[in-house]
Amino acid sequence: MDLCWVAETMETSMGLLIFDATEWAPSEADMVIYCDMSLTSLIFHCTTLNVTYYADITYFTPTHMIFGYEALSILSALMWCTTHSFTT
Repeated sequence: MDLCWVAETMETSMGLLIFDATEWAPSEADMVIYCDMSLTSLIFHCTTLNVTYYADITYFTPTHMIFGYEALSILSALMWCTTHSFTT
């Protein structure tokens, strides 16, 4: 691919819209899940079903991985939500 073409196209374009954020209230959602982590645990809580999951990570949490573990908490909640069928 010709990088000059890409640069010229980007300069003349009106911009790129990658994400269009839509905001809604928790009362409008089908499922509400809060995720959190600390240096000792991963947690996610589904307020819709009043269910909480907790994982002890005390013995394998290097502090430089804190954002990775936050992402793991979110991914765990998403996987849990998509692998179960719920009726709200």
